Amino acid sequence: TGKPSTPVDTGTYSTATTITFSWSKGAATDTETGIGGYRLQVKAIKGTTTETIFDGDVGNTVSYTTLNATNSLTYYARVKARNGCGVEAEDAYWSNWSDGITVDATPPTGKPSTPVDTGTYSTATITFSWSKGAVTDTETGIGGYRLQIKAVKGTTTETIFDVNVGNTLSYTKVNATHSLTYHIRVKAKNGFGIEAEDAYWSDWSDGITVDTIPPQLEIINPSAGNSEVKNGKVTLSGKTEEGAVLSKITIRDRNGNILSNEKIYTATIDAGGTISVTIDTAEIARNYPLSSQIEIEITVRDRAGNLVTSRSSLINIAAPTGERFTLYNNLFDPTKNEGVVVKYELTENTEVSINIYDFRGNLIKTLVDGYQLAGIHTKIWHGKNDDRVIVASGIYLIQIKAGGFKETKKVAVVE
Repeated sequence: TGKPSTPVDTGTYSTATTITFSWSKGAATDTETGIGGYRLQVKAIKGTTTETIFDGDVGNTVSYTTLNATNSLTYYARVKARNGCGVEAEDAYWSNWSDGITVDATPPTGKPSTPVDTGTYSTATITFSWSKGAVTDTETGIGGYRLQIKAVKGTTTETIFDVNVGNTLSYTKVNATHSLTYHIRVKAKNGFGIEAEDAYWSDWSDGITVDTIPPQLEIINPSAGNSEVKNGKVTLSGKTEEGAVLSKITIRDRNGNILSNEKIYTATIDAGGTISVTIDTAEIARNYPLSSQIEIEITVRDRAGNLVTSRSSLINIAAPTGERFTLYNNLFDPTKNEGVVVKYELTENTEVSINIYDFRGNLIKTLVDGYQLAGIHTKIWHGKNDDRVIVASGIYLIQIKAGGFKETKKVAVVE
């Protein structure tokens, strides 16, 4: 009585046509003559078809090897004991069937898709990807891929990587070398690890060249040098490598404040890397009247994504007026959500106060009261007092104090 242990085999798949099953006595027992041997059954399954290919007494052993196993079939075994007199256990005491082992002695066929990369140029990290493509393996499926990478420079080619990368459809190469062009190809292996034949390598990828060095960028100041330019346009030129594109144009005043209105310039770069930036000084005068000098910062990106930034020297775009405090829209209706724009320039870091008084000298509103850095600043008064109530129509005074500088200007509120 009692069942032997469930037979075990060597894994889930086998590349060989020889399979060994083993088991132990387990719970089988016979108090009179002991266990004298085992009857073993082996069945083979493919799809919905099951065939018993062995059913016999294997003697007093705890293992059995089946020879000439057939590719693509899955084999299972079970055993039951007999006693020392040869009497078999009843059928209720068959062991459980083993978990099955599939014979796959043939490699996969078909090519994976040609690997692709991200563009034609790259910095030091490159990612390649591919798909299963036409690869097939009916027995155990696709279990992974072998990948080769070659690096090319001029007429020199070197295989720098040749390894199984597992069951993945992408691979990232890091720390790639500047100026080398990288190509990869892959071939499949099946679920048991058998590689496809060399005829089933994918095609090589089209190649991606590593460029880790930022492009050169030369900025040429206007032909008039730093001479004064008034009410018109001033053009700055530059030169960088072929194929580069403009990434960013930044225009600053002499204090480093960014002039953010994009209407003040136009910029182009041609295929040969020639850059032209045209500044509309009239637009600057309208939007930034306190700015008499600017510098232009150009950032370009090469085909690999490397960035480089260069700045012009200071360019005089208007004669200094000496004005440090100005108002815009100084006749406004606060009930229509209008306001007066207060712009002022600080020549140094200092304490600043900007207060609004009625015509009798009463304080109506404090716009600024604190320490500010040098540069051009902007505040807006929407016609409300410190209690956030719209003031009455009339003339008001806006006074600025900054260091030793003090000035007062008039503004009219109309409703």
